[in-house]
Amino acid sequence: MTNQEIMDLIEKAAITTSVATTVSSEDAKEFIDMSKDQIGILQQLRVETGIVSGRKLDTIELGEPVTHKDEENTDPDADEVIAPTVTEKELTPHNVRLDYDITFDTIRENIEGENINQTLNQLFSKRHGKDAVMMAFRGDTTLADTTRTYKALRVFDGFNEQAKDSSDVHKVDLSGLTDSTNLLGEVFPDMRDAVPTDFMDPENLAYFVSYGRYFHYRDQLSERGTSLGDNALAGDIPITFNGIPVIPVFGQVDGYLFLGPKKNFAIGWGHQMQVGRDVYNRAGRIEITMRTAVDAKIVLDDALVVAYAV
Repeated sequence: MTNQEIMDLIEKAAITTSVATTVSSEDAKEFIDMSKDQIGILQQLRVETGIVSGRKLDTIELGEPVTHKDEENTDPDADEVIAPTVTEKELTPHNVRLDYDITFDTIRENIEGENINQTLNQLFSKRHGKDAVMMAFRGDTTLADTTRTYKALRVFDGFNEQAKDSSDVHKVDLSGLTDSTNLLGEVFPDMRDAVPTDFMDPENLAYFVSYGRYFHYRDQLSERGTSLGDNALAGDIPITFNGIPVIPVFGQVDGYLFLGPKKNFAIGWGHQMQVGRDVYNRAGRIEITMRTAVDAKIVLDDALVVAYAV
């Protein structure tokens, strides 16, 4: 392709020299939906979009039985009257930025032709989705900005830090346990037993673990010499423990394992997304800058079990 052909392609792809422009809410949602479509775990969690300044994650729970014997003309005892527990959490997205450069050579060699803009959107929405999941679980504002990973993780405190700091999250101690067989053979049952009765619904629960723990568990199942083991080795069925799905989390560390309702993990994006595309002919590159905002919160602490070295 000649430079003129490249410039024609840039024009068709709507990549023009301009200041950053705010994309429509529909386009912003499409970008996030593209992340969800490519990152399976985002389809399991609670995802909120279009947040202006904050979004309440209020939950109303009845943590004890409310039914008792009815005796006519008798008022209930004080301990027979139950009030719902209202828990207030709020997603308050933090501003983040994505910067990437595309060279003319990349465009020249790209086989997608006029669809390069869509190709780039898919590529970077997938990467941003992976980043958002990693930040949601591993975020830690005390980290130094010494690596690209830490620069992403220090935006806000994620589920690991939130669970560790909460007195209402149920905790299983991993101290002294370093062998994966012990972790997965002993800790999974301990975590299951720590789930409050009101939330013990296998259809809504899931274990969330690192990819390392996930593959160790698959390896253990494959060693059983049964049809279940064969299926685990082939990878053609979902992996469960006592009927509860075991879901791997991109970027999660081995030292934190979660068990709880899937929708108890919330990730939210702000309503505004800005995209700037700047063409530099002399340097032969296009600089793309995207600004958005993201946050993550545990919705109801009492419904969650975390295993880590307490």
